[in-house]
Amino acid sequence: MKKILTLAIVSFLFLACASKNVDPMQERIKKYIVFDGLDKSIVKSFNYRINSNSLLEIELILLSDSDKKISYELSWLDEDNFKIQTPAYSDKKDHVKLEKNKELIIQRVSTNKDAVSFKIILRKG
Repeated sequence: MKKILTLAIVSFLFLACASKNVDPMQERIKKYIVFDGLDKSIVKSFNYRINSNSLLEIELILLSDSDKKISYELSWLDEDNFKIQTPAYSDKKDHVKLEKNKELIIQRVSTNKDAVSFKIILRKG
């Protein structure tokens, strides 16, 4: 009986300490996207890369089960996490319509090779 109880406790501890698989996309979303009044579930896909011209490129695909008006702001960041200045209109879109069950694809490429990171703010309305 002692052996069975010991085995059960050891098995429980082993399972409790086992690493849990984390979805890589959810980790990227958590690190790079801020949601203001919107649910994270609208993100269908999210990727980024350094392209062949050594510029940072992002692709964000949004999908909703209802019509929504959203706005987004994209900030490119340098290696010290400082915002890189870009033309005011280039990375800001107000009141984009996210239609029910239709994908909205946001693709942007930085215009500066100093951009090594970014932050996206998605807002309702």
